[in-house]
Amino acid sequence: MTFGSDDPANRPPSREAKAASRLMVHDEYPQTPEERELAEKRAALALLETELVERELELSTLQQELASFEAEYLRIVGTRYADLDEINAQIKEAQATRLPGDESAQEEAHAARETAAASAAEMGRESHLEAPVPFHPSASLKSLYKSAARRLHPDLAATDEQRQRRHEWMVKLNEAYKNQDEAALQALIAEWDTSPDAVEGEGVGSDLVRVIRQATSVKKRLEDLSQAIDTLKASDLWALHAKWQAAREAGRDLFAEQVAEIDRQIADARQVLADLQEQAT
Repeated sequence: MTFGSDDPANRPPSREAKAASRLMVHDEYPQTPEERELAEKRAALALLETELVERELELSTLQQELASFEAEYLRIVGTRYADLDEINAQIKEAQATRLPGDESAQEEAHAARETAAASAAEMGRESHLEAPVPFHPSASLKSLYKSAARRLHPDLAATDEQRQRRHEWMVKLNEAYKNQDEAALQALIAEWDTSPDAVEGEGVGSDLVRVIRQATSVKKRLEDLSQAIDTLKASDLWALHAKWQAAREAGRDLFAEQVAEIDRQIADARQVLADLQEQAT
C-alpha cells in the first residue's frame, strides 16, 4: 500500500511522543537507589568542578600578573633603590670611619653595607632580563584554560596514579597559560582527548565511589586555592600592584613618580656623601 505524504505513519514522532516514550522506559526500568544517589552526587560534583576551574584560573592569573608586575617594578624602580642603598652605605661607612670607637656607628655601617649588597645581588639577578611581557590574558585564552582544566584537573582523578599523571598535564597547562599560548592550550586539549588518561571505567558502584572521592578531593583543593589567593592578596606586592592599578586608571604613572622621588633622594644622599668626603680631607 502506498501512503500519501500527509499520512501519520510517515511523520516523525512528535516531541510529546518522545517524552512519553522516555517515561514508559523509565517506568519499566526505574532507577535504583544507587543510581539516584549517583545522579545527585554527579550534579553536586559538576557544581564543584565549575567552581574549581574558576578558582584555578583566578589563582593562575593572579600569579602571572604579579610575576610580570614584580619584574617590571624591579627593572624600573628597583635599580634606583639599589643605587640609593649603595650611597647610604658609603655615608654610614664614612661616618663610622670618623667615629672608630662608636660601636653603634660601626653596627649601622655594617647593616647598611649588608643592605646594599643584598640590593646589588637582587639587581644582578634581574639585570640580564629583558622587559617582561605584560600578562593580559584574553577571554579566549581564559576560556581555553577552563576547558582544559575541566578535563584534566588532578583532583578529578579516581586513583593516586591517575592524579599523578594528571598533575603532569596540569603543569603543561599552567605553563601554556603563563606564556599566553592559545595554540599550545588547544594542542594540549586535543592530546588529552585522545590519550588513555581520558578514558574512564563504568559501573554504578565504582562510579559512585569515584564521584564521592572526587568531590572530597575537589573540596580540599578549593580550600587550598582560597588560602593561596588570600595570601597573595594580603602581600605587600599585591598592595603595591593595587596602588599602581589605581594610579593608572587615574591617568598617573606610579613608577615614574617613584623614580622621580628616589632620584631626588639619591641627589640629596650624594651631596651628604660629598660633604663627608670633603670634611675627611
